[in-house]
This record gives sequence, C-alpha cells and structure tokens, in this order.
Amino acid sequence: CSDRTSRIHWVPATLHLNATQLPEKSTDYIAVFDLASRSYRRLTLKGLPEEANGIWVHGIDLWRSPQDPNHLTIFINSHRPPKNRALAPTQGADSVIEIFETLVGTDEARYVKTVKSPHIRTPNNIAATGPRSFYVSNDHRYKTHWSRKLEIIKATPSDIIYCDASGATPDCIVAADNVIYPNGEPSS
Repeated sequence: CSDRTSRIHWVPATLHLNATQLPEKSTDYIAVFDLASRSYRRLTLKGLPEEANGIWVHGIDLWRSPQDPNHLTIFINSHRPPKNRALAPTQGADSVIEIFETLVGTDEARYVKTVKSPHIRTPNNIAATGPRSFYVSNDHRYKTHWSRKLEIIKATPSDIIYCDASGATPDCIVAADNVIYPNGEPSS
C-alpha cells in the first residue's frame, strides 16, 4: 500500500519521477487481509537496511514452502528513488527486489536480502518460483529514454528476467527478450 500523495509524484512505470517531493522514508507498507473478519493489519518489516529508506512498493508475490505451508517468502518490487533524488528524471528509479520471510498468522516479516541487477531495470510483475528465485518482467526497455513517451503509439519490446538469488550474488539472466507488452496488452 502507498499513500496517494507519494503516488502523484512517484510512479516510474508512467514516468512520474518527481523524487524530490517524496518523504525521506517511504510510507509504503505490506498489509495482510483477513477474509474472515474483513479487516487488515500492517506487517512490521524487520531488518531492512537503513539505506533502503523503506519499501517503495510496485509489485509483490509470495512463495509458500511445500515443506512448511506456514512459511512464506515475500518478494517485493521496490522502486527506490536514486540517492541523488534530483537526478530521478534522467536516471529513473533504483529498482530492486526485496525478499522477506514470514509465518502465517504473525505480524512481522524478516528481511532476507535485496536483489539488484543491471537486468532489473523497470520491473513490474514478479512470479516467485522458489524461496530465492523468481521471474520479473521489465515493462519498459529503458528507464527514461525519449522513446518512452511514444510507447502509447508504438511499443518498444522489453524482456522477462529470471533471477536465482540463493547465492551471495544474484544470478539474473534474460529469460525472454523482445517481448511486446511483457505484462499484457495496455488498457485502452
């Protein structure tokens, strides 16, 4: 979840890159919805490094352990502002995938790692394939290229990335290249 004020200024997928108007720390959070009571509660994220300044949520997926169905791994697509926020219009977001672990019924998720790769440029949809592996679609070929403004008329193909983050350094590769609208057709 994000607040509306931040979303007005910061949606890298649509070139809203006014990072200087964002709060220093993100106000975004992960909420758990209880179907029985129709209520939600925030998850407390434990151990996220200070330099992340919170999570800047764009997408999320879960991996449920086959050995322990109560053990969940959370994959968060986080579009962090660049360190020098004034450069956001020319650099785009410092996008990463944040990985957390939690147990069903608890109110906390423990930070595991940040996955950063040159292949993760404009991440949108995440599909977890294991506790430390996932596919992610880059919804645009370029972060801030002039051609982004013309994509409504003519799409620039992008790619889908596979990452294995089980080691000390993530191994991310292009799984499918030259994919037009890797997240599906744009809405009219």
